[in-house]
Amino acid sequence: MERKIVLNNKLYHKESILQAIDDFKSEAKGKLLDDTFTVSLTSPHDNIHMEFANYVLGLMKNNGIA
Repeated sequence: MERKIVLNNKLYHKESILQAIDDFKSEAKGKLLDDTFTVSLTSPHDNIHMEFANYVLGLMKNNGIA
C-alpha cells in the first residue's frame, strides 16, 4: 500500500528524511518527491507513515538538530 505524507519543511530536516528513507528500506520503499518534503512510502504496514515521521524526529534529536 502506498501512502504519501507531507512533512513540514520548516520543522523537518532534509538530510534526516533521506537517512530515514535509507533506514526504512527493509520495511518500506520510500522516496522524497519534492522540496515541500512529500514522502511516498510503499509498505504492507498500515501505520508506516506515522512511524516514519516519528523516526525522522528521533534522528533529528539524536543529531542535535531538533
